[in-house]
Amino acid sequence: MRILLVIILIGAAAGGYFAYRFYRTEQDQLILQAVQIHDLQQQLGKMQADDQINRQALAQVQKENTRLAAVNDGLAKALAQAKVTGKVPDVLPAPYPPK
Repeated sequence: MRILLVIILIGAAAGGYFAYRFYRTEQDQLILQAVQIHDLQQQLGKMQADDQINRQALAQVQKENTRLAAVNDGLAKALAQAKVTGKVPDVLPAPYPPK
């Protein structure tokens, strides 16, 4: 009877030890995941800020591209007119300085 009680106590102690180790491992994994989530959220915030800056820069470049295309069309028309008439028009739109 005593031997059975000792075996049960040793088994319960071993089971408690392994349950505690499993619990600690799970807690460590949860803490690691929380840290990773926090880091990823910070990276996401930085990427979104960079994305906004890049979108603004792209809009500015597209606006300048559109303006330069219009100036280019005007210069092409002036060149065509100069080839036909033999004289350069008085008012040529200047592409620089950019607006």
